[in-house]
Amino acid sequence: MTGDNIEEVAWQDSYAVYVFSCKSGVYENVFELLPSENSPKILLVDDLNANGTFEIFISRSGRRYVHTLQIWEWNGNEFASLIDISEDNLTTDRLVTTGFDYSIQETADNRLREFVVTASSPLSLYSQSNVVVLDQSKTIILKWDGQNYIVANQ
Repeated sequence: MTGDNIEEVAWQDSYAVYVFSCKSGVYENVFELLPSENSPKILLVDDLNANGTFEIFISRSGRRYVHTLQIWEWNGNEFASLIDISEDNLTTDRLVTTGFDYSIQETADNRLREFVVTASSPLSLYSQSNVVVLDQSKTIILKWDGQNYIVANQ
Protein backbone atom coordinates (compact mmCIF):
# COMPACT_ATOMS: atom_id res chain seq x y z
CA MET A 1 0.00 0.00 0.00
CA THR A 2 2.85 2.42 0.68
CA GLY A 3 4.87 1.36 -2.36
CA ASP A 4 8.01 0.37 -0.44
CA ASN A 5 7.73 -3.34 -1.42
CA ILE A 6 7.06 -4.29 2.21
CA GLU A 7 3.54 -5.53 2.84
CA GLU A 8 1.37 -3.46 5.12
CA VAL A 9 -1.43 -4.74 7.31
CA ALA A 10 -4.86 -3.11 6.96
CA TRP A 11 -7.02 -3.96 9.95
CA GLN A 12 -10.41 -3.01 11.26
CA ASP A 13 -11.91 -3.65 14.64
CA SER A 14 -15.44 -2.84 15.76
CA TYR A 15 -14.73 0.88 15.84
CA ALA A 16 -11.81 1.93 13.66
CA VAL A 17 -9.58 1.15 10.65
CA TYR A 18 -5.80 0.98 10.93
CA VAL A 19 -2.87 0.41 8.58
CA PHE A 20 0.42 -0.84 10.02
CA SER A 21 3.70 -0.60 8.11
CA CYS A 22 7.00 -2.25 8.93
CA LYS A 23 9.80 0.30 9.40
CA SER A 24 13.25 -0.87 10.53
CA GLY A 25 11.83 -4.22 11.60
CA VAL A 26 9.02 -2.75 13.73
CA TYR A 27 5.38 -2.35 12.73
CA GLU A 28 4.03 1.15 13.27
CA ASN A 29 0.61 2.69 12.77
CA VAL A 30 0.66 4.84 9.60
CA PHE A 31 -3.10 5.33 9.23
CA GLU A 32 -5.97 5.46 11.68
CA LEU A 33 -9.57 6.26 10.87
CA LEU A 34 -11.67 6.52 14.01
CA PRO A 35 -15.45 6.60 14.17
CA SER A 36 -17.18 9.92 13.85
CA GLU A 37 -20.87 9.05 13.79
CA ASN A 38 -20.40 5.49 12.58
CA SER A 39 -17.58 3.01 12.57
CA PRO A 40 -15.58 2.71 9.34
CA LYS A 41 -15.38 -0.62 7.50
CA ILE A 42 -12.90 -1.68 4.84
CA LEU A 43 -14.79 -2.49 1.64
CA LEU A 44 -11.87 -3.14 -0.64
CA VAL A 45 -8.11 -2.76 -1.00
CA ASP A 46 -7.18 -2.59 -4.69
CA ASP A 47 -5.41 -0.53 -7.33
CA LEU A 48 -8.30 0.72 -9.45
CA ASN A 49 -6.42 3.73 -10.81
CA ALA A 50 -3.56 1.53 -12.14
CA ASN A 51 -0.76 3.60 -10.61
CA GLY A 52 0.84 0.70 -8.74
CA THR A 53 -0.34 1.81 -5.28
CA PHE A 54 -3.33 0.19 -3.63
CA GLU A 55 -6.24 2.33 -2.50
CA ILE A 56 -8.29 1.58 0.60
CA PHE A 57 -12.04 1.91 0.06
CA ILE A 58 -13.80 2.58 3.37
CA SER A 59 -17.51 2.77 4.05
CA ARG A 60 -19.64 3.98 6.91
CA SER A 61 -23.33 3.14 7.25
CA GLY A 62 -25.61 5.48 9.09
CA ARG A 63 -29.18 6.00 10.06
CA ARG A 64 -31.91 6.47 7.48
CA TYR A 65 -29.94 4.60 4.80
CA VAL A 66 -27.12 7.17 4.70
CA HIS A 67 -23.91 5.63 3.46
CA THR A 68 -20.49 7.25 3.11
CA LEU A 69 -17.57 6.13 0.93
CA GLN A 70 -13.99 7.34 1.33
CA ILE A 71 -10.97 6.34 -0.78
CA TRP A 72 -7.47 6.68 0.70
CA GLU A 73 -4.05 6.17 -0.90
CA TRP A 74 -0.46 6.55 0.30
CA ASN A 75 1.04 9.72 -1.26
CA GLY A 76 4.65 9.07 -0.20
CA ASN A 77 4.28 10.60 3.25
CA GLU A 78 0.78 9.74 4.48
CA PHE A 79 -2.58 8.40 3.42
CA ALA A 80 -4.58 11.07 1.57
CA SER A 81 -8.17 11.12 0.37
CA LEU A 82 -8.61 10.57 -3.38
CA ILE A 83 -12.24 11.66 -3.71
CA ASP A 84 -12.84 15.17 -5.00
CA ILE A 85 -16.51 15.90 -5.44
CA SER A 86 -17.93 19.38 -5.91
CA GLU A 87 -21.42 19.79 -4.50
CA ASP A 88 -23.23 23.11 -4.15
CA ASN A 89 -20.08 25.24 -4.22
CA LEU A 90 -18.36 22.94 -1.69
CA THR A 91 -15.69 20.33 -2.24
CA THR A 92 -15.93 17.11 -0.29
CA ASP A 93 -13.58 14.15 0.08
CA ARG A 94 -16.35 11.59 0.53
CA LEU A 95 -19.33 10.29 -1.40
CA VAL A 96 -22.53 10.33 0.66
CA THR A 97 -25.50 8.40 -0.68
CA THR A 98 -28.68 6.79 0.53
CA GLY A 99 -28.56 3.05 0.34
CA PHE A 100 -25.50 1.45 -1.14
CA ASP A 101 -24.50 -1.29 -3.54
CA TYR A 102 -21.33 -1.16 -5.59
CA SER A 103 -19.50 -2.82 -8.43
CA ILE A 104 -16.23 -2.30 -10.20
CA GLN A 105 -16.26 -1.91 -13.97
CA GLU A 106 -13.43 -2.04 -16.44
CA THR A 107 -12.96 0.97 -18.67
CA ALA A 108 -11.43 1.14 -22.11
CA ASP A 109 -8.66 3.53 -21.13
CA ASN A 110 -5.37 2.17 -19.77
CA ARG A 111 -6.54 -0.59 -17.41
CA LEU A 112 -8.41 1.93 -15.26
CA ARG A 113 -11.48 0.71 -13.43
CA GLU A 114 -14.45 2.69 -12.22
CA PHE A 115 -16.23 2.37 -8.90
CA VAL A 116 -19.96 2.22 -9.64
CA VAL A 117 -22.36 2.91 -6.78
CA THR A 118 -26.06 2.21 -6.94
CA ALA A 119 -27.68 4.45 -4.38
CA SER A 120 -31.21 3.49 -3.51
CA SER A 121 -33.35 3.72 -0.45
CA PRO A 122 -36.98 3.13 0.19
CA LEU A 123 -39.00 6.28 0.51
CA SER A 124 -42.25 5.95 2.42
CA LEU A 125 -45.24 8.10 1.61
CA TYR A 126 -48.20 8.10 3.95
CA SER A 127 -51.66 8.73 2.60
CA GLN A 128 -54.75 8.17 4.79
CA SER A 129 -53.42 5.07 6.59
CA ASN A 130 -51.87 3.64 3.44
CA VAL A 131 -48.12 3.38 3.16
CA VAL A 132 -46.60 3.51 -0.30
CA VAL A 133 -42.94 2.57 -0.55
CA LEU A 134 -41.07 3.92 -3.55
CA ASP A 135 -37.63 2.77 -4.53
CA GLN A 136 -35.60 5.74 -5.65
CA SER A 137 -32.34 4.65 -7.23
CA LYS A 138 -29.56 6.28 -9.13
CA THR A 139 -26.16 5.18 -10.35
CA ILE A 140 -23.06 7.16 -9.45
CA ILE A 141 -19.81 6.45 -11.29
CA LEU A 142 -16.54 7.42 -9.62
CA LYS A 143 -13.85 7.72 -12.28
CA TRP A 144 -10.14 8.40 -11.94
CA ASP A 145 -9.24 11.73 -13.59
CA GLY A 146 -5.48 11.39 -13.11
CA GLN A 147 -5.45 12.95 -9.65
CA ASN A 148 -8.74 12.08 -7.91
CA TYR A 149 -11.87 10.01 -8.15
CA ILE A 150 -14.62 12.29 -9.41
CA VAL A 151 -18.30 11.78 -10.22
CA ALA A 152 -18.23 11.02 -13.94
CA ASN A 153 -21.92 10.80 -14.75
CA GLN A 154 -23.32 14.18 -13.74
